[in-house]
Amino acid sequence: MVDKMVFESYGTQKHYKSHVESTTYLLRPIKYSAPDNIISNNIGTNIHTDKSFLTILRQTEVNGLEVQLKNGEWISVDVPPGSFVVMSGDAYQAWSNGRIHAARHQVIMKEDKERYCLALFSFNHGTTNIPKELVDSDHPLQFNPFDNFGLVHFYLNSATQMSESSAKAYCGVNVEF
Repeated sequence: MVDKMVFESYGTQKHYKSHVESTTYLLRPIKYSAPDNIISNNIGTNIHTDKSFLTILRQTEVNGLEVQLKNGEWISVDVPPGSFVVMSGDAYQAWSNGRIHAARHQVIMKEDKERYCLALFSFNHGTTNIPKELVDSDHPLQFNPFDNFGLVHFYLNSATQMSESSAKAYCGVNVEF
């Protein structure tokens, strides 16, 4: 449903069916251990962006997710019980020609309880092209066609893990193949 809303909002509906047909999902249960000392913030995950198109999170009552705003400030995401968090990843940033930004986030453990969540990641098989509808004089082409799993492999096997954008490092127009 989220993908459909995105495609419709950008006038790219004609690409929606092929996008859905090439999408695969990874459901991952995640456990964050309770910190040894709750006085200091304990990092559950380092700062990162997901390499997926979308990530949908469902967590238990223990919060800890923090998202970085455009101005660089970090905010805690207090998720009401029974709610989901939807975040865009690097693949959506590349597909949208930079119009959608990948959510930089981390988990900080501030409670003396374990944190559990389920993360559903969506990935596309094959080559993903940037829709022509998203390239114009105000939005020149920023990304080359890319392979979503190639992006994941690139991230895991390169020194770009701490870079601002894995997508730009992997398939940005200034990247030579």
